[in-house]
Amino acid sequence: METTTFQKSANLLSHTRLSISSLFKELYNMKGIANFLAVAMWAGSCANAAAVPALTSPNESSLELRGAATSTVEGRSIGVYRPIKSAANTGLCLEPVGGRLVLNPCANTANQFWGPFHNGGTIYRFQNRGNVDCMWVDDGTTTNSPVTTNECTLSDGTGNSVSNAEWDLGLNVPPSTFTTMRTHVGGRTNNLCITASGTSVFMRTCASTPGNDQRWAIGSD
Repeated sequence: METTTFQKSANLLSHTRLSISSLFKELYNMKGIANFLAVAMWAGSCANAAAVPALTSPNESSLELRGAATSTVEGRSIGVYRPIKSAANTGLCLEPVGGRLVLNPCANTANQFWGPFHNGGTIYRFQNRGNVDCMWVDDGTTTNSPVTTNECTLSDGTGNSVSNAEWDLGLNVPPSTFTTMRTHVGGRTNNLCITASGTSVFMRTCASTPGNDQRWAIGSD
């Protein structure tokens, strides 16, 4: 009985010493275009089997903290990736540009989406969907210091939260109103708030009655 193109394809696949390029060439020479395309797709799926699948949208609910450590991460995902908007102008969203946070027109891009992770009480970390780092301030942050992004966990391999990436919102996410974002460096809430100045973002002393420049919509659409 004549060997079919499909049977020939199966025989080629079982020949472990045959290279992928040779396989494609042989299949194409058989003029089995359908089988050629099917095996091409199969080879591609094998090559990508170990890759982490890309999220289908910036606000996909599959959140996983990734930092310097790969062990168990302290903190719990409590929502999807969403924008963080300034109360001074709700058409502007926080995003990292050139190593620091700025405000840009909201554009539904990955860099403008943040995933909240709850560390207990009203303390949270926010992971950026674009670069998978967390919102961060350095040790010794003072007024006018920039806000950047950096690792979400300690670099000692424990996987524990790093306080430079922690923020005290004073209430739980998602809040029903605008709220301040105070630093929690050193494991204590400090009197420094993320502050908007036009499209720039700085750390400033928290006002006794915060204005719109220090108030943020966390997790709003």
